[in-house]
Amino acid sequence: MEYIYSIKTQRSEIYKEKGSKFISFIFRVQDKMEVKSKLEELREANPKAGHVCYAYRLSKEVHFMSDDGEPKNSAGLPILNQILSHELNQVLIAVVRYFGGTKLGLSGLTNAYKTSSKMVINSSNIIKLQKMSQFLVKSDNVNLSPMLKEIGNRKFRILDHSFEADYHLITVESALEEVDFRSVFQGMNVSIAKSNQEYWSTQE
Repeated sequence: MEYIYSIKTQRSEIYKEKGSKFISFIFRVQDKMEVKSKLEELREANPKAGHVCYAYRLSKEVHFMSDDGEPKNSAGLPILNQILSHELNQVLIAVVRYFGGTKLGLSGLTNAYKTSSKMVINSSNIIKLQKMSQFLVKSDNVNLSPMLKEIGNRKFRILDHSFEADYHLITVESALEEVDFRSVFQGMNVSIAKSNQEYWSTQE
C-alpha cells in the first residue's frame, strides 16, 4: 500500500516582522486548476497586498514555487522547503505580504517566509492518505451474502450498489492492489473489474 501525508482542512497564520505582515495560508489541493483557483481567491481578497508568494506540491514528483516579485529564491524556495521537510503532498502554501515600510533584506525575507510557512504547517491537522482504487464486483444472489460479509470484514468502502433480478453490481473502494483484491473473493462466483481511476483518500 502507498501512503502520503497532507492536511485535513485549510488554515491561516499571521507573522509580523519590522512592520511587515505575512499572512500564510495552507490548502489541500489535488491539481493545478485548484491551485490557480485558490490563488485567484487570495489575490481578490487582498488587493492591496504587495506580494502573494507560494509553493505547492501535488505529488512526490510535481511541485512548483513562485517569488511573485520578491528577490529570487527569497520566498517561494523557503516555502517549498518547508513543504518538503514536512513530507507533505497535495498542499499549497501561499503567503500574502503587506509591506510595513522597512526593507528586511534577503536573509530577513527568507526567514520571514520560512517562519510563516512553518507556523501554518504546525497549526495544521496532518493526515495520512492511501492510494485508493475502485473495483466493480458482480455477484449472483447466492454469493451476495458471503461477498458482503468479506467486504465488511476487510472494511472496504461500498460506493454504489445496484441490482437486477439475478445479479448485483457493487462499486468498492480499496487500497489493495488488484491481485490482492481478487484474492479476497477467491472461491466465490464473482467477476471483478478494476477502474482506471486512482486517487488519494482517507479510510475514515
